[in-house]
Amino acid sequence: MATVTETTKAASEDKELLISGSEAVAESLTLADIDVVTAYPIRPYDTVMQAIAKKIANGQLIAEYIVAEGEHSQFEIVKHASTVGARIELPDNHGELWAFHTVMFPEFPALGTGPFLFFCVQPPTCEWNAVRTVDLQADPEISRLLPTLKFMQQEFQRGPTLNEIAAKGDEEFKRKNPELAMWRTIKTELTGPNGDAYFGDKMKDAEIPMNFKGKLISTKPAVKPKELVVSVGDGTTPDATLKFDEALPGKADPGIEIEFRGVAKEFSKEPFMLTFDVDKAKLTGWPVKETAPRPAPKKAPAKGAAAAKKKPAS
Repeated sequence: MATVTETTKAASEDKELLISGSEAVAESLTLADIDVVTAYPIRPYDTVMQAIAKKIANGQLIAEYIVAEGEHSQFEIVKHASTVGARIELPDNHGELWAFHTVMFPEFPALGTGPFLFFCVQPPTCEWNAVRTVDLQADPEISRLLPTLKFMQQEFQRGPTLNEIAAKGDEEFKRKNPELAMWRTIKTELTGPNGDAYFGDKMKDAEIPMNFKGKLISTKPAVKPKELVVSVGDGTTPDATLKFDEALPGKADPGIEIEFRGVAKEFSKEPFMLTFDVDKAKLTGWPVKETAPRPAPKKAPAKGAAAAKKKPAS
């Protein structure tokens, strides 16, 4: 993304617009006053071509827009356009955008016998601050790039990359859902190429230091079960088995949410399943509460004993 200051006739009306990176490239090419645009529908610069086409259609840029048959055709078009002095734009499928002007010298004694063809190529974005205004003022034609230089140095602000956005999203997710984030990390490690070693070194026979929440999928047996299958990851796919030494009271319907903490005992990669030994005291959400055993009924005293306790009448 890029932030652009749009200047109107009145300085007080300056405002910032949030535009995409493709629109920013189109803006810089417009300021460069290119003459010929070659386009070919291939990633990743489709959106740049669309943004430039809109500027031409809106009258913001006067240029020849040519749709080529392929990338090699693009090179041929700009090669011939540049030889007659046209300022051209040429993208390629590596995402590099070239805005350059070609200058032909019939003779250039400092380099040897002519003719010589000079290509003035725009630098990568990260190098714009290294370009000096005086470098562009040396040639009347190249000085036309001064508005582009100002734009790239002052107005174009580097936005976050997709990886940076994803990393920020991951951190936010971990902050809001620490249990689920840990579960996903465990699953990623166990299903990876070193899953067996990871389980043996870091998980086997160890209690996971965090409670997990999951939706109940099934119980075994249906009543007073000693084994539960739950879904921790997405609420529908079974991925954890909980085993108990003592049977749980009553029964529960699938879909209820339970919370547990257990000791990892074994796992399988495909389908993914992690098995825990769980103490009943570390399970919450089970709908049936354990009932205390009824006290044994008191025995009635024997009739003979009751009679013996009676005092004789005086």
